[in-house]
Amino acid sequence: NEQGNAKMAVHTFNLLTKAHPQDALIPKAYYRAAQILHEKLMNTERAKKILTALISKYPDHEIANFARTYLKGI
Repeated sequence: NEQGNAKMAVHTFNLLTKAHPQDALIPKAYYRAAQILHEKLMNTERAKKILTALISKYPDHEIANFARTYLKGI
């Protein structure tokens, strides 16, 4: 994403979440992917779906509150 390739960044996040579904950083990866989808790729609906899934699957994770707030704002 920092190199200007938002699509590749989201694709990479998807690959990482599938390859390492139990990794502790997966909720943060979902959150970041949703941000990129909304802010860079203008795919708000997909971002909302990811945030909703993140909140549902990881309701007590530290990033869940950020996801709730972000979801309300988009």
